[in-house]
Amino acid sequence: MDLIGRLFRLSPDAEIAIELDPTALPTDRMAALAAMGVTRASLGVQDLDPAVQAAIGRIQSYEVTQACARAVRGIGIEALNLDLIYGLPRQRVQSATATARMVLRLHAGRVAVFGYAHVPWMKRHQSLIPDDTLPGPL
Repeated sequence: MDLIGRLFRLSPDAEIAIELDPTALPTDRMAALAAMGVTRASLGVQDLDPAVQAAIGRIQSYEVTQACARAVRGIGIEALNLDLIYGLPRQRVQSATATARMVLRLHAGRVAVFGYAHVPWMKRHQSLIPDDTLPGPL
């Protein structure tokens, strides 16, 4: 952010956004986010169903997500986005619905829902996902 500030003139009311993985944000980094002037944080949630999380290799409890949302707000970032994905391996309508209901309790200003793209030729970690876990046409 120091370099960006030297290269560009930032408006005092500029929105400075960051995307965060709640499972990979050490609490000691929160002060750095505040110092950088971050005003909006997007938290990657995907789906909160343990079977879906196991299939995609991303274990993240509601409690971890909630703690990250609280920590972000605790440093003054009130603009909160939550990112969900539909069409994930082992995901069903019920798990996607349950996830949506749970994240609504976090009172985010925005909830974005993205479609899953299975592209193992571009994202090597997806090659570990068995094809039989992928949902069929909706």
